[in-house]
Amino acid sequence: MGIVDLCAGIGCVAGGFEATGAFETIALVDIDLDAQRAWQRNHSHAEYLSVDIQDLEAGQLLQCADGRDIDGIVGCPPCQGFSAAGQRRSDDERNKLLASFFDVVSTLSPRFFVMENVPAVLHRVELRAQEEALANRYEIRADLMNAALFGLPQMRERAVVIGIDRELGITPSLPSPTHLGSRPVFSYGKAELVTPGPETLPQVIGASPQLGVSTQNRYDVADSLPDDPTKLRDLVTVWDAIGDLPPLCSKPSASPPEPSEFARALGGRSQKPHNHEPWNHSTKTIERLAGISEGGRLKTKRRYFSQAYARLHRRGLSRTITTNFHNAGCGRFTHPVEPRTLTVREAARLQGISDDFRFPGHASLQERQVGNAFPPLLAEAIGQHLAKQLRRAGVLVGASS
Repeated sequence: MGIVDLCAGIGCVAGGFEATGAFETIALVDIDLDAQRAWQRNHSHAEYLSVDIQDLEAGQLLQCADGRDIDGIVGCPPCQGFSAAGQRRSDDERNKLLASFFDVVSTLSPRFFVMENVPAVLHRVELRAQEEALANRYEIRADLMNAALFGLPQMRERAVVIGIDRELGITPSLPSPTHLGSRPVFSYGKAELVTPGPETLPQVIGASPQLGVSTQNRYDVADSLPDDPTKLRDLVTVWDAIGDLPPLCSKPSASPPEPSEFARALGGRSQKPHNHEPWNHSTKTIERLAGISEGGRLKTKRRYFSQAYARLHRRGLSRTITTNFHNAGCGRFTHPVEPRTLTVREAARLQGISDDFRFPGHASLQERQVGNAFPPLLAEAIGQHLAKQLRRAGVLVGASS
């Protein structure tokens, strides 16, 4: 089935859907030229339109399709003005991209659409207005997904909105979690190993604050867990993801650790890692980071926000990877054992991006591309689940991958 990826960035949503074997990317659209160059450096099988989706015309996508059906529209329109982590400005220009995404859906009338966004969008009147406008054509489901519950070593929580043409007779749903298990993981709040479970979920994988939302109206990823989550696969930890990458501040071990199953799936040890260079930290910053214990925070009289100058733990999960992970003062981005912040490749591993994806350009551009990416494995989980539903309805023909 043909899909179009709007606000595509480096194409992680399209890539995740393609990995299922059920979808083909017809076109990607994004105004970010650096992201386009990164995608084109690694791919050549679909056209990439450098267009603001507010100015995108249906004819441009139909031309890319060249007679093929555009069955689905996927994408991640930036809406930083809605984010609980930001200033939540209703006049943020980027908020308009939400309406632009749905304008394309309304114009092209695909069989389905999938939109990812910040968790706070689930409570916005702007989203409700779009859902109401499309309600006659689409059955719509909106909910939260946490990347850690789908095999990512990152407690990244995102809103996902799925719409399916009512004529197909499919009730949209989100995939069920595949990971939680019983292996203890490090809790940054409790500063100790915690056994995962419904009661300890906020301590283990974090939770969106959902500011200003009453308890009864909050979305909770715990609701998607099976009765016995210990039967799920164990959570993937930071060290599972990056432990096999060469150290940069100490002498490499004579017998480097074997890549985990997660790392091997991303290409671990199959080639020399690219984009794995340390940032140019000042001597003062290095000294400051060297004094932070694993899983701990900088001890100082100066007040920083809770995750500033904080070190990751090998047996914990990473916090959400942002576009500023080189800066230790902007989050828990300090390497578990070395006095430095994460490299581009380490952050890409935590995002589930394959080692064979090479990020071109200046390191700051690479950092932005990684931080803006939607985890491909999360997109693949959504795509696999959607493909199963489409197969059951006889809409999609062919064996599952």
